[in-house]
Amino acid sequence: MAGTGGRSWRDLLGRARKRKSPFGSGVELQEAALRLLDHHQNLADLLLEDQASKLGVPTAALAAQTTVTNLERICRAPASPSPVPLLSLDQRVCRAVLQRMLAWVLDAVGKEKQEDVSTVQAVKFWLNVFSVSVYGHVAHPESVQQFFRHTLTEVLTYNPVLKVSDAIQMQKEWSFTRTSSLLTALYRKLLVAFSAKESICQLQQVLETHEVNWQHVLSCVSTLVVCQAEAEQLFKDLLSHLLLKAFGNYDMENMITAFLIARQAALEGPAVFMPYPEWFKASFGNAGGHHGSSKKALVFLFEFLSELVPFEAAPYLKVHIMYPPFVPAKHRSLLLEYITLAKTRLADLRVAIEDMGLYEDLSATDEAVQLPKTPDAHMAFIDSLKRADKIPSNLYSTYLQACHAMKEKRLQDDSKAEPSHSKEPVEQLKAELAELRTLVVDQAQWEDVPAQIAVVSDRLRSVLGDSSAEDEAAPLNSPIPVSIPAPRLDPCQQSVVDLLLTSFCQTLIAASSFNPPDRQGPCLSLLVKMMCGHRNLLPALLARLCQLIYHQGPSLTDAHILGLAAFVIHLSECRALIPGVEAQFGVSQPAPEKALSISEYWTCLLLCRTEESFAFCMRFCTAAATYVMCKFSSCSHDDFCALIPPGLVKKLSFREWLLMELEVCPDKDILSASERQDFHYWAIYQHYLPAPSAAGGCDGDLEKACAVIISALLDSSHRILVGLPPSALITTCQKGRKTVLDCEDFFGFVNTELKNVCSRGYSLSYDITAHFFRGLLNASLDCEEAAEGVNDALTACQTKCPLVLLSAAVLVSLLFFSLLDLISAKIAPKEGVDFQTSLEWSMEILQCLEEKGTSWPLLFHSAERGPGTYRVLRSAASDRHIRLLPLAFYSLSPRFPRELLQRDPTFLCTALDLYLQLLRLFVEGEVLPQSDRDPTEHDPLEVISLARRFLLGALPHCPAHSFGNIQPLLASCEELDPELGATLLHFSQPAVAMELEEELELF
Repeated sequence: MAGTGGRSWRDLLGRARKRKSPFGSGVELQEAALRLLDHHQNLADLLLEDQASKLGVPTAALAAQTTVTNLERICRAPASPSPVPLLSLDQRVCRAVLQRMLAWVLDAVGKEKQEDVSTVQAVKFWLNVFSVSVYGHVAHPESVQQFFRHTLTEVLTYNPVLKVSDAIQMQKEWSFTRTSSLLTALYRKLLVAFSAKESICQLQQVLETHEVNWQHVLSCVSTLVVCQAEAEQLFKDLLSHLLLKAFGNYDMENMITAFLIARQAALEGPAVFMPYPEWFKASFGNAGGHHGSSKKALVFLFEFLSELVPFEAAPYLKVHIMYPPFVPAKHRSLLLEYITLAKTRLADLRVAIEDMGLYEDLSATDEAVQLPKTPDAHMAFIDSLKRADKIPSNLYSTYLQACHAMKEKRLQDDSKAEPSHSKEPVEQLKAELAELRTLVVDQAQWEDVPAQIAVVSDRLRSVLGDSSAEDEAAPLNSPIPVSIPAPRLDPCQQSVVDLLLTSFCQTLIAASSFNPPDRQGPCLSLLVKMMCGHRNLLPALLARLCQLIYHQGPSLTDAHILGLAAFVIHLSECRALIPGVEAQFGVSQPAPEKALSISEYWTCLLLCRTEESFAFCMRFCTAAATYVMCKFSSCSHDDFCALIPPGLVKKLSFREWLLMELEVCPDKDILSASERQDFHYWAIYQHYLPAPSAAGGCDGDLEKACAVIISALLDSSHRILVGLPPSALITTCQKGRKTVLDCEDFFGFVNTELKNVCSRGYSLSYDITAHFFRGLLNASLDCEEAAEGVNDALTACQTKCPLVLLSAAVLVSLLFFSLLDLISAKIAPKEGVDFQTSLEWSMEILQCLEEKGTSWPLLFHSAERGPGTYRVLRSAASDRHIRLLPLAFYSLSPRFPRELLQRDPTFLCTALDLYLQLLRLFVEGEVLPQSDRDPTEHDPLEVISLARRFLLGALPHCPAHSFGNIQPLLASCEELDPELGATLLHFSQPAVAMELEEELELF
């Protein structure tokens, strides 16, 4: 289609770029005239070749020398647009040589790998023409800028034969590290003459007025975003401008330019530009996007996305499906048609929709497009869409041609492939890190640091290998689990992380030999930022830092401590790129309720328990604080606090101080017993007791201070208790000839000590309860009849210490296993498990849990969202049982109390998620055996109908804050159940008119 200011896709895909008025100024007219003269005045060529033959040197080398010698005359040519005489004869020689030499360079760039060494060396020599330092004071800066601007334009528009469709399919091959080194060298020399803003303005002007070589344009984008720190925001501004123009005039050219630039910049990694999924979601994921202004704008967007489909790589299609543009309910058909088309394309690419990952490495994807030899289900589906006029004929034809063309290209590429004889990836990474070190010590080479960081990043990606796909598919905010007592990483991961840490320390030491931290340039910050951009590296990196700081800290040398302290500071500097850390402390300490920030994580690792650990923490913290003050001497107090682990700068409250003191090991204390006692006396009576409560003190209230001390002591006894071996809690004794379990001491301790201090008033903590059951099972192994011994102990527990049973979420476990029985009755009815009995038993347990106010819906949260207690239960079940949990959940819906919606704000989100899973089970054809007695008994369709009635009836009674978490589910809901989706939209935003106003249909 063609908008009012654009051109059809047929035209756009078939050409490189439009060109506006051929001569915009007198200068351009002069250049055109000179080109005409060049074609008819070949005497200069003959003279140059004759002179070169007499001297016995290559013509190219002599031309380069002549160019450098006479370039000043060109630079001094008038820059005024007013009419001036044409250039002199000498200047026309010089200019013609420049023109032809640039063409020769750009031709050589295209086949750099095939050129002989002498040609490549000649090109590198000639590129010195574009070294700003060559001109010094002999040429006016404006003349140099004009010359460089003209050359950049020539490069970006040279031989514009690539079509937009080529650019869509090939742009990942034009990233910074994959682009010819000669071309990137040329860009970097040209861009030195301009600020980042000027460079991007020039790029924008060329795009608007010339037909362009997309390979050169997009590789220039990569060079800018890698080498210019300010480029990220400037490109974001340019993309917003292009989208505004695109939707303002319904102009396909500005639209495709925006998409190509966004994707190209994102190829360089999140350390330098936002990932493509984030850009797409930010641009189109809400009603405030440009596409939300009218129905016409929506149609324009989806026609554009649909036209892209035949040329798209799978990861981009996945992003569009996973995070589709926001569309009001009445226009959902537009979205559904696009999703259908995109899924068909994915099927043709042999990519399963279930494998979709939001944060895949878009720069490392390689799909094989294949048409089946005989029409299969996918081809039949495409044909049916075409017959239903869902796919335009020209698009269908283009789609088939593109598939065939890509298949042919794949076959040709395979035939040309040669075995690689390069060094091993790890050796390549080591070599590039060493090269980076040489740049840091020479301030004159700092401008090369960003480019070298990009090369290191590319080598690191190769080392991490294809296995990174799973981790890259994880959501950006998915917390990173780290087991503090025993951090785990395999030897290969450890070797890579150690290489990176070693290189960082060596680079820091090398830089410090020449300059203080505040004059060492950006290298270390960029290096750590690059590492954070490799999300699949972060779990191993944080685990290794835990090993080094928490477990091996006292054995580290001064060089290790200084390097690690600086590394920790730079990681804190990059905190926006690092997800939360899910720290797991084992049985000795309950896990934090929420993921820790990277700064909070450092505080967890720096504990002063022994003389050795105290000394290490003091050295480490001193090194970190000193480095921050030296490196970031001009930063504000808030920035300073953000870089330093909070435990080093915040005042500890009285309770926090007590808990830290209670963790000190007396036999390994750095202070003697009397010194520690004197310290305690001073801290309590002279510091915390008189201090105001706002500063963590007790306001001079002795009773208040004693209460805090007792609370801390009880909390500490809790830690001591779970730190004991399980066998210490429960013992065995002889009763007649039998060995029985003896729980009396533990029951007595719970009833007299723990009962009155448990936080919830009616149950013990999960850690103590779990520790009791570990001890119970451990001791039962010494009984002749282990099962009987456990049953007897639990029976005694019911009467002598009911608090333990109430604390077990035993009932939640019983509910879970009853639901598994219910599912087993459906999938294996002949194994003797009765569905009706399991259902009644489950409902009884559910009623008991509701009377206790237990948060049983957490049991149905996904493995990522659910608490650790319930994750253990889910991990015990088979994959098929877990897939069928939605069936079990809605079998219980008749017993769901209405007040549950008010009490648990997450229940609506859980119920909706399970309903969608239930629908997908049915759509995917999950087969469940029917009852022999009644084929219609508990039919899946009946359960779906039951679930739907429950949700539609529940929505009017849900509090407003319950709808806060359902936004990610709305799109799927509106696709699978449009009526329910519309109802959800109505109740979730009753006061906001989310639908677009009707307007005149213009097409």
